[in-house]
Amino acid sequence: MPQINPFLCLLKLTNARKLSLERDIFLIKVKLMRIKLISFLILAIYLLYCCRIDTKCDELTIDLSKYDSVVDLRQFTSSIQVIKLQTTSESLISGINKIVGDDSLLIVLDKMTKSILFFHSNGSFSHKIQHWGKGYGEYIAIQDMDVDKEKKRILVFDDHTKRLISYDYQGLLLSEIYISDFLIRSFAQLRNGNYLAFKPDLSKDPWKDGIWEIDIDGNLIREYADIDKYNKLGWLPYPYFTRIDETFSFLNYYDDYIYSLENRKLKRKLKIHIKQKLPDKFLTFPDGKDENCMDNYYLPTGLNETDHFYHLNNISFVSKPKSIHVFVEKETRKQIIADSIIYDFEDYRNIEKIFSNDGKDFFGLLESNSNENPAIVNFNLKSFQL
Repeated sequence: MPQINPFLCLLKLTNARKLSLERDIFLIKVKLMRIKLISFLILAIYLLYCCRIDTKCDELTIDLSKYDSVVDLRQFTSSIQVIKLQTTSESLISGINKIVGDDSLLIVLDKMTKSILFFHSNGSFSHKIQHWGKGYGEYIAIQDMDVDKEKKRILVFDDHTKRLISYDYQGLLLSEIYISDFLIRSFAQLRNGNYLAFKPDLSKDPWKDGIWEIDIDGNLIREYADIDKYNKLGWLPYPYFTRIDETFSFLNYYDDYIYSLENRKLKRKLKIHIKQKLPDKFLTFPDGKDENCMDNYYLPTGLNETDHFYHLNNISFVSKPKSIHVFVEKETRKQIIADSIIYDFEDYRNIEKIFSNDGKDFFGLLESNSNENPAIVNFNLKSFQL
């Protein structure tokens, strides 16, 4: 009877267990790979569903040649209020780039003086935030501003240092983050704390372009739209966001659609055909424009909106009039097209710029002919009876 070697048996048993363990590990790895693959597919489907573009939308043709020279705003408003902004040595405004209303306050961005000014609803000056510099919590310039009304915070983006800085309403520094991969032109804070940011495709720089969502640490979360894949010009108007609650809208110059982003879903709301729009072939000029070729052409410079109306301003470099306003009633698609929007014929007070106020109403800017601050017209439009 052959003698059994215990050591050899133990070795064989060990090897068998080792092979069994390796097989078990291999099977576990296969299962994990399957789980990861399934998770990836689920995530991809989710993101595709959440971020897909709804292609169904109405179309609207706008003929700027059919403008009225002067339109009396009072004929089309359900309410109107004129607010003269107080002029003091501290509150002097060089230019208004954005207006946000928050209850009894008007918050004004003035890029020229690098200031954010606070006025009461009657126009009296309250205070301002002005933190120039290169230190922590300071900015060299303000590219855009957003207001968190719930937490009473002001957020500014300095495109020179690529920092997003947060202050309270009194100007006390709350936080700042460095956003290394982005050169943001317009942004807004989402309810989840992330930021929606637009960056145009400038030259051949390495930064991201289009509409993006980034988190509170400046990390990229997702891309919603590529604004411009082919033209590399930064002189075109930026599609600043309009906001109604958590719905963000913008006008894309290149494809003429008004887009809305709601619940992480991008939807085409309206296709705009402006007959006098500058043709795309002129966008290839190195300096962005050729005045010899731009007669009778206009550039739509952005979008304002309320719950029931859109506003578009169209500018020309050489044609007259230089600027044409278009109001569109969303439900009926009726239009008001005007060179000048007037609220008072006696003083012939012309509204130079128009801003939307969180979907509630519009702010119209009345530039002053003196060294005093401008006035703001706060108005609601009523259904057009044309």
